[in-house]
Amino acid sequence: MENLARKNRTEKLYRSTGIPFSLLREIASSGEGTIWRTEDPSLLAKIYHTPSIEKAQKLKEMLQNPPLDPTEKRGHKSIVWPQDLLLTAHGEVVGFLMPRIRKAHTLNNIYNPKRRRKVAAGFNWYYLHTAALNLAWILNALHEKSYVVGDLKPENFLVTNQSLVSAIDTDSFQFPHGNDVFLCPVGSEGFTPPELIGKDLSKCQRSELHDRFGLAVLIHFLLFGSHPFSGVWRGKSAPPPVDQLIQEGHWPHTPKSPLSEGPLSIPLTTVSKPLQEAFRLAFDTGHKDPSQRPSAKMWGKLLEQSLTQLKLCDKNAGHFYAHHTETCPWCLREEKLGIDIFPPPPGARNDPFLIKKRFERASLDQDDRQILRLWNDHRRTASLSNDSPQSLSSKLAHDRVAQAKAHHDIFEEFEKCVRYEPYNDKKVLQIWASNPAFSTSKLADEKGKRGKTPRQIAKQARHHLDLLEKMTTALAGTPIDFQAIIALWDKDILEKHPAFQEILPQLHQTRELSQQYGTLVKGNLKDIPASWNEDAFGIQAQRDGFAPKIQKVFQNQLKLESPFFLAPNSLLWEGAYLKIRWHWGDSPPDGCLVAAHHECFPKKTSQFEQGTASDVEWVQLKRSQYNALKGAFVPFGYVKKRAFVSIW
Repeated sequence: MENLARKNRTEKLYRSTGIPFSLLREIASSGEGTIWRTEDPSLLAKIYHTPSIEKAQKLKEMLQNPPLDPTEKRGHKSIVWPQDLLLTAHGEVVGFLMPRIRKAHTLNNIYNPKRRRKVAAGFNWYYLHTAALNLAWILNALHEKSYVVGDLKPENFLVTNQSLVSAIDTDSFQFPHGNDVFLCPVGSEGFTPPELIGKDLSKCQRSELHDRFGLAVLIHFLLFGSHPFSGVWRGKSAPPPVDQLIQEGHWPHTPKSPLSEGPLSIPLTTVSKPLQEAFRLAFDTGHKDPSQRPSAKMWGKLLEQSLTQLKLCDKNAGHFYAHHTETCPWCLREEKLGIDIFPPPPGARNDPFLIKKRFERASLDQDDRQILRLWNDHRRTASLSNDSPQSLSSKLAHDRVAQAKAHHDIFEEFEKCVRYEPYNDKKVLQIWASNPAFSTSKLADEKGKRGKTPRQIAKQARHHLDLLEKMTTALAGTPIDFQAIIALWDKDILEKHPAFQEILPQLHQTRELSQQYGTLVKGNLKDIPASWNEDAFGIQAQRDGFAPKIQKVFQNQLKLESPFFLAPNSLLWEGAYLKIRWHWGDSPPDGCLVAAHHECFPKKTSQFEQGTASDVEWVQLKRSQYNALKGAFVPFGYVKKRAFVSIW
């Protein structure tokens, strides 16, 4: 039947409608047939070496049940499906017509860095992700119509420079026909799942679970540039062929695998974490349980997610990398190996797609300065001014630029405020609060001319106002909480900031009290009575647990003389006046009546009924008060001093 192709150069062939159709030039040949250019520039012809009734029947079924093409709306044929039959004058089906895909290369010319540099310079990792995504959607469309590709290999897929993928050799696909099945009789080494290796594929009915394995291999080729079961063999025997590695499950990332990544291998961790897990399911978990292999639909979703999260390198316009990676792996690889597998394309600076990606990266990073730079440099280019697939939407670009300009204006307001009103904290916070989105901008963390960022300036202003409020509250306390003031003390702020000048003298006085208190509690206890200030120190002494010692000192210093009760017989019923005769050291005797408090610390005497008797002050204690306070220390004043005595 090899002579049929030559014969067809002169013999007329006909379409199914009976219209004559001419072949022009043979462009390729395979085991099943030859591929021809035709009189219609948009169509190619495949002529079988050995036509058969079964092949004719299969083609007719395919013509009646085409799958949905996922890129049809974009004007691209992603599934090169039979369009019409080619027949001889006697009505024998000898081949078919199919769409011609222009300016496309087989998959192996795209994922191989050396070949890629020759046929598709500038085809970066972003494009490879896109090609893998389009490949997954093709398989999903076929599987939804119960088609199984079977022979998944790079030569059966074409890729354009725009990452659009086309599946060819579709007449070899497997699909059901009534109670029968048109089988795919062929397979390729390295792409056949382990459960089918060694079997007669011409007699095997396959399922989409088998396609899942080949799809995962192709996606691995696209993202890593190598077969997933390639690497350095560390076993005792000679390195086995790839099909044996697949059959035995020796994937480099399987625990205890004798196969490991090679020195030139791209690490699995280079791709996003969900994609890493998908490869583990395909080649590790899926080795024993094919149902665990990710479906084409799942691959599509994961690749779509990963694609939207790819970051553009700041240093090299040809480098895209996964969002979870802190540094560009392609730059590190170039430094280590001296090879850049994704060099920037010629004219990268003005490349519409890369301008769009830089704009998107700047938007993602909240880099408003970069957004404004790109806008000023490229706003008249198609990448930022129209709605083509290679550009941003005009509205999106304008909205984001407007936001960037607003953030830039806020940054300038901070600069002016710091320069002309450095202590206007309220204004600083008003500027900060005027646009909540500014806090997410890189400008919020960019240092100004005075060496501080707007975020630092706002934080400092908030600290100033909080400090002023806390200081004022501490000074308003009775007694003044000098320990709180000391804890808040900040000399640079208090002495330089105008807002603190009004309370600064009181703050200094309070600080002196704190120093006096510290000296007393750390010094000789005998010196305490002469310098003790109960109003200022009492509560702090109680907080510090120092109060009992203070009471003891005063009790020991006090000399009591003739304590007695007035009207003692009525004490239990009407209350009594407690009068204490006492003198301090060698001073003349004196006397007073004091307020009682069982916790041994002063309270206002207004808590008790109060009056005068002869030449002394007095406080009337009722029965309940006396019973509650008996034996406790009570304070009383003496020449601005405070002493403690007991109730008898």
